[in-house]
Amino acid sequence: MISESETETCPHCRSEGVAADATHCPHCGQRIEPRFTRATAFLVVALLVAVLAVTMVVRAQDKANRDASRQTECIVSSVDPSTC
Repeated sequence: MISESETETCPHCRSEGVAADATHCPHCGQRIEPRFTRATAFLVVALLVAVLAVTMVVRAQDKANRDASRQTECIVSSVDPSTC
């Protein structure tokens, strides 16, 4: 027997007791689209965190490259180091 926490209401015929992972309603036979689950929400959040982390790493790398390039220009052009 399926527990109440594992069941949903059919969005088409409003019958209760449809299994949460059912693809079709056992009462009316209509297709039931998958719902946004906790696992899906976790994956979305994890993806956002990964994108932010990669963005921060790329920006830090760009800044380091710009700083190194600026220092190289100062050395090559023999400019007073206090102005660089």
